[in-house]
Amino acid sequence: MTAAVLGAHGLLGSAIARRLDALVLGRRAPADRIVDLASPKFDLSGIDALIHAAGVIDEDFSDPLRALRHAIDSTNTLVATARADGVKRLCYISSAHIYGVLRGQIDETSPPDPRSDYAIAHFVTEQILRRAASDDFRVLIFRPCAVFGLPPENFRRWSLVPFDFPRQAVEKGRIELKSHGLQRRNFVGAGDVARVIEAWLARDVPAFERINPIGKRTGTILAFARTCAREYEALTGRPCPVIAPSADHTAPDDFVYTTTLDQPAPADDLGATIRALLALLLEGRTP
Repeated sequence: MTAAVLGAHGLLGSAIARRLDALVLGRRAPADRIVDLASPKFDLSGIDALIHAAGVIDEDFSDPLRALRHAIDSTNTLVATARADGVKRLCYISSAHIYGVLRGQIDETSPPDPRSDYAIAHFVTEQILRRAASDDFRVLIFRPCAVFGLPPENFRRWSLVPFDFPRQAVEKGRIELKSHGLQRRNFVGAGDVARVIEAWLARDVPAFERINPIGKRTGTILAFARTCAREYEALTGRPCPVIAPSADHTAPDDFVYTTTLDQPAPADDLGATIRALLALLLEGRTP
């Protein structure tokens, strides 16, 4: 099976491309094939499985209407081209925020309740792909929660918690939270997401499926910040206070992110990744 990845220069896309030894599709060199989703015509011939990791991101929503229009138009174009060129499987990297407020137990049977413009755009993309799914064009939707990993070159998403907190520790000597930090998240490694996609490509699958890729660790944002602080202190010998606004309650939000589907056991180590990222930042080797 010939696999190709859109968005292979991002955190998840690069991990998936490495795992699958996939073709890299991109708007410009270096790429194995030039594919621009803003273009009305591009070539996907010879590709059996396409992994779409180039969906909208938070930073696109300075203009929400433009971001939503791009999500709709580019997905419709991608589906039409993929089906015409004989692509048999398409995997789309969506987001856990499709489910709305991340509380209680959430699995693939939980109803969608997208609240933010970002989540709505991903949900619209999912629905376009669901409409296109068939026995000849099988679609998998992935909804990871908080993804961690070592950032690739030219990484843009430093505002996300798994990257913002280590960078704050190095640049400020402290970690400042924007909220009380008692929200719980499931932290899943980019490598673990790639392994679940690899398993999906290797088995017989229904025409349309959703998967919550699950990481080894679920915990609060505050606990993650404290882990980053401890690792920073261990590496440098310098204190790293964690500063968070006071909460109206003391118990963390109730949240269990789980799955109804078989998938490889998670292997990516959050603590080891934090240490490696801190070491890179301390050496000034920011991707």
